[in-house]
Amino acid sequence: MSVIRLYIYFTPGCGYPGVVFLTINDTFALNFFKMKRILFIVTIVLVGFIEIFGQSTFSTSGDWNTASNWTPASVPTGSTTAIDIANNTNPTVSTSGSPHVIGSVAALGKTTLTVDASSSLTLGSQADFDLAAFANLTLNNNSTLTVDGSLIIYGDLVVNNTLTLNITGTFIVYGNVILNNNADIVVSGSGTLTVDGSLTGGTNTNITTSGLGTIAVTGDIAIATGTIDGEPGSIAVGGTCAECTLLVLPIELLYFSATENDNTVLLNWATATEENFDYFEIERAIEGTSFDFIGEVKGDGNSLKRLDYSFIDDSPEIGLNYYRLKSIDLDGTFEYSDIVLVRFTSNVKLLVSPNPTLGIVSIKTSLPTTGGLNYEITSQYGVVVLKGNLDTYNSQIDLRGLPKGLYIIRLVDLPTVKAKRIILK
Repeated sequence: MSVIRLYIYFTPGCGYPGVVFLTINDTFALNFFKMKRILFIVTIVLVGFIEIFGQSTFSTSGDWNTASNWTPASVPTGSTTAIDIANNTNPTVSTSGSPHVIGSVAALGKTTLTVDASSSLTLGSQADFDLAAFANLTLNNNSTLTVDGSLIIYGDLVVNNTLTLNITGTFIVYGNVILNNNADIVVSGSGTLTVDGSLTGGTNTNITTSGLGTIAVTGDIAIATGTIDGEPGSIAVGGTCAECTLLVLPIELLYFSATENDNTVLLNWATATEENFDYFEIERAIEGTSFDFIGEVKGDGNSLKRLDYSFIDDSPEIGLNYYRLKSIDLDGTFEYSDIVLVRFTSNVKLLVSPNPTLGIVSIKTSLPTTGGLNYEITSQYGVVVLKGNLDTYNSQIDLRGLPKGLYIIRLVDLPTVKAKRIILK
């Protein structure tokens, strides 16, 4: 007997197969077609199918990995499995069952979603994202999102109404952040909302950073109408943001250091972000006098990744050298770094007199001052017999309590140890 198959298609991504079919024999099919009841049969099949394979909903507050908190009572999983969060429920992703991988997540109303420290929640996968199959997080009605662990979205973050973000862990959106009309987003905590795409807003939308919360966007930030507000330097943009002028500093300096290196001083520094940045001027002051320009290093311009820089001062002065960076933006505005200090001693001369001595010796160096410079005196057998600190460039040391013989004095704070032999008579 031949058969007729009715194909019923479902959208993949909800944990359903892409297609199922109902098989009926010819006589059965003809009778129902004649009676125009085939739609009724298909409707029954669809209702039954959805009843069995329906989309999971987090239906009460509590732990994400507790089956009884879900309808149906089973914890969903899989990077293509979409789920809903019921109105006024507060799911917590804890270390139980971590790491958690799911597909798109949609809040049906107000929710407080929390990812605990040492826990992770991932929406979608890199492989699907590369194929333009996105897993989105959609939040509504004054929701709160707390990320103390790790939240990764291989898709978009869509905000309807107001979203408060408390971030102390890692939060990365590989797609875009989309604020629909009248939506607000507030980023607080000590972490960063990292957006690999763009951040866009409709009419009457507001973006705010609070406290130590920051936003880093690889693409553009653009809103139709509304405000962007927060702490200076709290927003980094790889593209454009007409409303971010007061929040984006030319650079975010990670560190600035100076070290003596043979007969030079090596300066190293790094930036975390750069926005419309031009170049660095390196300035030096000697013994606290006014700063002078000694060199220039070109900046990258616009960057959201760490960039390392260096500069060599090949003619430092003996003694104290003070250094600072002047960071200059494309429009000529600038800011100074903190000052770092190097005591340059590579070319220091060490003089001891009288030598031989009856007990009192004068130690001179070519440093303008030697405060903090330490010395050791050893016997000819390498035993330390005396140590101290030179508080002036010309200090006196009493050796009369030592047995007569050969001694060696060393300046131990220098990159290359300076030493002189002393004969005590």
